[in-house]
Amino acid sequence: MSSLLLITLQAICAPADTAVVCPREWLPTLQPWIELRQEQGHQLSVITETSSPERIRQRIRRVAENGKLRYVVLVGDANTDSEAERLGVPTRLTKATVNVQWGSEPEIATKIR
Repeated sequence: MSSLLLITLQAICAPADTAVVCPREWLPTLQPWIELRQEQGHQLSVITETSSPERIRQRIRRVAENGKLRYVVLVGDANTDSEAERLGVPTRLTKATVNVQWGSEPEIATKIR
């Protein structure tokens, strides 16, 4: 059974506590993380519709209707070239304030307002 099908079936069987927004093309790379989170007991709902912030917001709200959503994970890139925009979740860079204390990059990707 394909992993994407497994995620979809789990989303139908149990309410998702985690919404993962990820371009479909990037799912194979994200697969080890998905499997790890599922082994930890998380129920994932993968959102591959990343064409606009409005559509992403709609999909997240739909997942949240079950009342169990606790986490939203955005998988994307803050690059502005056309290929990254086509494949990525719409993001912008913002100054990192907390995670830099543990060696993070000085900027992190965040949602577009």
